[in-house]
Amino acid sequence: MEAKANFLALLNKSYHMAKHTVNFELTQISLGNGDFIFQFFKGKEKFGRLAVSKRAVKWFPKNHEHPHEFSWDAFDKAMKKKTKKKRN
Repeated sequence: MEAKANFLALLNKSYHMAKHTVNFELTQISLGNGDFIFQFFKGKEKFGRLAVSKRAVKWFPKNHEHPHEFSWDAFDKAMKKKTKKKRN
């Protein structure tokens, strides 16, 4: 139980890269019914959050209640399409 608590403490941190900060909270270690939540900041201003679950990826832009939601299949297709456009 102590190892699990130490692992959760390690994961519930902020990481700073360039001018962006990414915060995340772990609701469960494995993706059961919970989501991994990532919060994104530019400076001190939050510009969105990303929720990752077993069934979908959801982007909540700043000041929006409803997410842009992709099933994993749709997300995979969108990323492959985006990659093909960059190569051309």
